[in-house]
Amino acid sequence: MILSDEGIKEVISLGLIEIDSPPQADQYTSSALDLVLGGNFKIWDPDLFDVQGTEIRLDLSSQDYLQTAKAYLKDADCENDGSCILAPYSRGENKSYAPQGNVFTWPMIRC
Repeated sequence: MILSDEGIKEVISLGLIEIDSPPQADQYTSSALDLVLGGNFKIWDPDLFDVQGTEIRLDLSSQDYLQTAKAYLKDADCENDGSCILAPYSRGENKSYAPQGNVFTWPMIRC
């Protein structure tokens, strides 16, 4: 469903979508709302997963995400202008990190 700017404002006012802090008028376009995500970003720390001979499986249905995130995330490096380029994780040709159902997998992770 694509909402107009007025439709977006309506669902926000009805509480169907929550945005903190409320958007300013200049953030709306005809069918979009431009959001600022924040000043810092976290990424999965590849050094913790890229250990020869290890196999790691994160089953999101049976673990506490906040505990796992605290153990395995690190601050992303940002550019001098404050922007962060969050490239998809990959390990070599045709190997990418992607969610598989409830399990977030890396190439060396077997599901």
